[in-house]
Amino acid sequence: MRSALALLLCLASCAVGPKAPVAVDLLKLIDVKRDAVDGAWSFDGGVLVTSTVSFGRLQVPYAPPAEYDVRMVAERKGPVNSIVLGLVAGGKQFAVVIDAFPRDTTSGVDRVDDKAFPDNETGFKGVLLTEGKPSTLVVSVRKGSLAVTVDGRKIVDWKADYKRVSLYPNWKVPRPDALFLGAWTTPYRIHSLELFPAP
Repeated sequence: MRSALALLLCLASCAVGPKAPVAVDLLKLIDVKRDAVDGAWSFDGGVLVTSTVSFGRLQVPYAPPAEYDVRMVAERKGPVNSIVLGLVAGGKQFAVVIDAFPRDTTSGVDRVDDKAFPDNETGFKGVLLTEGKPSTLVVSVRKGSLAVTVDGRKIVDWKADYKRVSLYPNWKVPRPDALFLGAWTTPYRIHSLELFPAP
């Protein structure tokens, strides 16, 4: 009787549900002197400050798994223009661009079938980020889909075929298997950048 009760108590206390994916803190992997490809990037405490040049970019020294989520908290500190998250899926490197162009502001996946984000099926019109206010961007990369949300609002829900994507040459970084960040002329403060492997 006692042994059966002990076994039941052990099973109850030792029962473990499915483990949540462990986040990879990508900011902690970055060395701005080593990883900046173009433009002056810096850390202000634990916050990454982007460059303000055209095609400013920084390689994140991390090759993602086949399926994953990236969550970034970013704050624009100037006029409307792009922040870029470089991704890898299906062996291809490509970019998600948020808030490009001061006029006719557009976001989306660049490039699909060699078409820029304003001209392919992922394009989304309208300003998404507010100057001086941190916003949360989440990109969910799966083998057959790609979704982008900004502050909980889904702006891209793409039935993905990664054979169709490519990277505009001016955004290239040394490692084609690595993530990267980019900004176009406007400074951003990146408060956090995390990757969650898909369960």
